[in-house]
Amino acid sequence: MAFPLYVPYVSIKFIQCTTLYNQMKNYNEVYRKLQPVVLGYLIKLTNNRDTAEHLASITMEKVLFNLDKYDESKSKMTTWAINIAKNAAIDESRKRRLTTMSISDFVDEQGNETIQVSNNVTPYSEIVSKQIGHGIDLALSKLPMIYKDIANLYFRKQLSYEEISNELQRPLGTIKAGIHRARLILQDSLKNVKL
Repeated sequence: MAFPLYVPYVSIKFIQCTTLYNQMKNYNEVYRKLQPVVLGYLIKLTNNRDTAEHLASITMEKVLFNLDKYDESKSKMTTWAINIAKNAAIDESRKRRLTTMSISDFVDEQGNETIQVSNNVTPYSEIVSKQIGHGIDLALSKLPMIYKDIANLYFRKQLSYEEISNELQRPLGTIKAGIHRARLILQDSLKNVKL
């Protein structure tokens, strides 16, 4: 009669804990190796560290949850993780994209527009707008005489280069150069105006 081999009693709980510990050790190692690579890639991709860190955490979560699906024969683990990061960045940019609406949504059956414009003008924004307008008027009045007429027609009446050229009877190149110089002078005089 053969005696059964002695198998020490090992609880299922112990096996589960050991397996979980080994998995966690493996996850930590994967995270430690991949996270800096993924973060660096996402910083270059997004040009924004906060967004990149957010996307890196999403990516690493997906990597760790899908670690059992990784196929070593298809690609390196870093390539796989970077592809997941790229897809996460694409998904995030789609979420942030502005929603568009059809023009037909704002036209009734008779063809009348149904758009209602909200006027969210506050007393503060009105005062600030007046102050900025006053600053611009003051800067325009201080322009040299050669540029004052051109600047008034371009900035206030919003005429095109050709229209200004016809009205002042000057060559188009002179008008363009005058507007450019007037813009530089205005920028210099308005740089202290706070918006």
